[in-house]
Amino acid sequence: MDYLETYNYFYNKTERILETFIKESLVKSRNEERDFVATINKINDYRIDYTNGFTSKKINNISYESCVIFNNRYNEYTGDNVNERILKKECFDAFNISIENNKIVYSYNKYVANLAINESIRRTGNRFRNYKNLYELMYDLNDFNDFSLKEVKGGFKSDGLYDRLFKRRYPDNVTQSDFKQEEIVEKKNKEPNDEPKLNRFDESVLNIINTYSVKDKTLLLYVIKYALGNSLNISAIELLRLLYICKVDDISLFRDNYKNNTSYKKMSIGHNYLSIMKKGKIEAIENLIIKNAKIGLKDINVILEDILENEVVLG
Repeated sequence: MDYLETYNYFYNKTERILETFIKESLVKSRNEERDFVATINKINDYRIDYTNGFTSKKINNISYESCVIFNNRYNEYTGDNVNERILKKECFDAFNISIENNKIVYSYNKYVANLAINESIRRTGNRFRNYKNLYELMYDLNDFNDFSLKEVKGGFKSDGLYDRLFKRRYPDNVTQSDFKQEEIVEKKNKEPNDEPKLNRFDESVLNIINTYSVKDKTLLLYVIKYALGNSLNISAIELLRLLYICKVDDISLFRDNYKNNTSYKKMSIGHNYLSIMKKGKIEAIENLIIKNAKIGLKDINVILEDILENEVVLG
């Protein structure tokens, strides 16, 4: 078994175990009529505490340097074989230097397995956080038949499951599919010179955007720089949505002293610009992730989760 096979095996196995654990925890809490928010907070706290302890004992104490290299792997490589390349070369070399300096005996294959477990817990946990609105519908309906922590391409609202559950939970309300149908009807009845009219979906999105604070917009701007610096992808539509929310419209950005521009400072140093303590930064990121999930900013949330992980685990 080579290093990539080891990594993939333990990553997938951990994902299955975590999915089973979370589903059983939700079912148990629902049967005991416990509050949903309290339940997911408890699950997330347990996951973070376990990850911090696991990272410290099984990874950092063996080779902190190799872990840092792995976490920054997209700065070194691009393409489809990033994990394989970094594990075979840079991580391997750093690991050997660490165990020689620390005079310990440890299998690199076992260390790779630990890296995979840690990464799987983090990424699977991120999806649990990002798909919270979907799981809340399942919780309210006491229907977990379609529960999964697998990544849904396009976001958890894209495959129809969310709309179906939403209609069952709120039969008198409308979903995005209903908004689309409403828009079709409005277009048919529209006069040529009519001003564009917002439908209920547009109004709903605007109401969410209006809740974004200066702190939220600062973090969103920083996401762009972080993504560029770490070779992380943001889809064109999400980038446009981000710019719409932040309303970056300042001619002084074209001046020679652009570094004094407030928007530039926010993008450059992100949450450090806010002058808030570590706990406040973590809470700000977590709250922003919840808002973003409501309007489909999936790529941006993935990047925010990476930033959050650095705050929680690496400090």
